[in-house]
Amino acid sequence: MAVLLLIVGAAGVLAGLLPGFRFAGAVAALAALLALLAVLLMGFWLPAASTVARWPGGVLLLAAEPRPWLFSLAFLVVVFGLQLSGAVRSGGRRVAVRCCSLVLAAAVLSVIFAADLLTLAVAWAAADLAEFALCLAGREADKHSSDAVTAGALRLGLNLAALASLTVAALDVPQSAGLKLGSAALQERTTAWLWIAAAVRLHLFPMQLVMHAGGGERRGRAALLLLAPLACTTVLLAALAAQPPSATLSAVLSTAAVASALSGGWKFYAEPDVQLAPGNLGLAFSGVTMLVALHAGSAAASGVMLLGVTAIITCGTLFAYLGFVRSDAAWVAAPVLAAAIMAGLPFTVGFVALRTVAAGLLHNAAPLWLLLFLIALIFMAAGMLRQALRPGVAPNWSEPFASTAYLFGLGAPLAFAVAVGSAPAALGRMLGEAETAARPAANLLAAGCALLVSGAALVLWRLRPVIVEWVRRWLVIPEFLRWQSVYAGVWQGYRSTGRTLRVAAAVLEGDGGVLWMLVGALLAGLLVEL
Repeated sequence: MAVLLLIVGAAGVLAGLLPGFRFAGAVAALAALLALLAVLLMGFWLPAASTVARWPGGVLLLAAEPRPWLFSLAFLVVVFGLQLSGAVRSGGRRVAVRCCSLVLAAAVLSVIFAADLLTLAVAWAAADLAEFALCLAGREADKHSSDAVTAGALRLGLNLAALASLTVAALDVPQSAGLKLGSAALQERTTAWLWIAAAVRLHLFPMQLVMHAGGGERRGRAALLLLAPLACTTVLLAALAAQPPSATLSAVLSTAAVASALSGGWKFYAEPDVQLAPGNLGLAFSGVTMLVALHAGSAAASGVMLLGVTAIITCGTLFAYLGFVRSDAAWVAAPVLAAAIMAGLPFTVGFVALRTVAAGLLHNAAPLWLLLFLIALIFMAAGMLRQALRPGVAPNWSEPFASTAYLFGLGAPLAFAVAVGSAPAALGRMLGEAETAARPAANLLAAGCALLVSGAALVLWRLRPVIVEWVRRWLVIPEFLRWQSVYAGVWQGYRSTGRTLRVAAAVLEGDGGVLWMLVGALLAGLLVEL
């Protein structure tokens, strides 16, 4: 039902193409709200299932269970918040962007509720197409449009590679196993394909292709493009936690995860252009999520889901925030609270996630991974504090109910984070971790980690110019990690190769073509003789 409501809402937004229709933003926000209410009411009938299509080879089935249901609620709350903040932002009706964003939200919701690998593969394909369409939508208002389209095309290629890996694995997994992969006796080759598909879909280092996630009209679109890889992979990673990869593949994925977490967190904190820095936050969250899935042991599944909810909430709040304006300084409280949630503020989902992850990593004898996880979290929280004072634009207060829409756009995700974290017993039963969550030692460990992350993030935020200058003076790693130039070089190399081949074809097909062929044959013969 929620997927259908989003699709209908996307069709309704197209009415904004009519000259006198001024409610495209309101229609998009209403569609997101109705989808959110539909999923919320679904919680009374869990578990629930719905057949999408049937054919002789199988069925496409969407199923709602407690963990995916919680994650879908977080995602839809953020989509609703982004639509509300977009409604009070100047820049016109943006019909294409709003329509494609709702279609992408519907595709991501199908991914979250996919009941088996076959359905997940079909939903991934739909999400890939919707993501690329959203990348193209509204590019005329983007000064980085050519770079964004190039990165979007490369991202689509990576997504298709991940889809191919998932399809290969799905052929070996019985559809009756669903996503409960721990209950199925999987071959090592099948497990490897699934882990590779998840890593490629997350765009882990060095496959990251960061979009130009700036402000203005592009923030809502950039938010969904940033969150799509993580939203499409979290449920699969939680299922894969019961089937760890081989030692060799685990080492490779761990290296990529640590590099993604640290490089993404550092660039989010140290990027000179504060408007482009948010694009790195998705990479950092992808890295820490993969790290937890690999090394948190029995707490990996719950840790992945809670980290995913934290990522969705904090990233959504960051992009819904229009920036610091001195005349409206009170709104700065939203990103500051998001930074606190990221650092593990008690009575929020961030604290529950930190408690689950820290206890799981220590119980699995992985203190080094916990240290790296906390370092990445410190960089991310410090970068979020920096974003709180990012220069911005005031909302378009001339729009009806502008202040109310902006308040709910920022407040809805944060209120959801507090509501989830304030009900640990219900959350523990939902995640199947009730006894572990109630241990006092785990709470003390999480409180200590939260104090460490918060204090270190405040110090890094205050001393950012000094720290960034010192690191760039003495270390080459931060500059080495700026892989955008590498992708630009690859693209230029591709174009140069094409020009060279065209020139060579023109020469060989011209009047002297036969002579050049004879010369080439002579040179080849001489080389063979040597």
